[in-house]
Amino acid sequence: MAKHVTISPLHAGKRERAREIVHELEAHLGLKSRPVDEGHRFELEGERHDASDLSGALDAVAPDWRDHVSMGL
Repeated sequence: MAKHVTISPLHAGKRERAREIVHELEAHLGLKSRPVDEGHRFELEGERHDASDLSGALDAVAPDWRDHVSMGL
């Protein structure tokens, strides 16, 4: 199982929307991320969430997320 998930903007022009999506996701999940070079990382080790939770939550908070960010394990 993945230990972390990174949410990254698709390109520089998408950074602001990517930050908004991350903040919406944090609020929805009650889980904080930390900034990394490529975006924001959600640490999943020891948490009650897994990578599939983040995908479903992204669909709920930002149905257009695939136009703005990528999600990587």
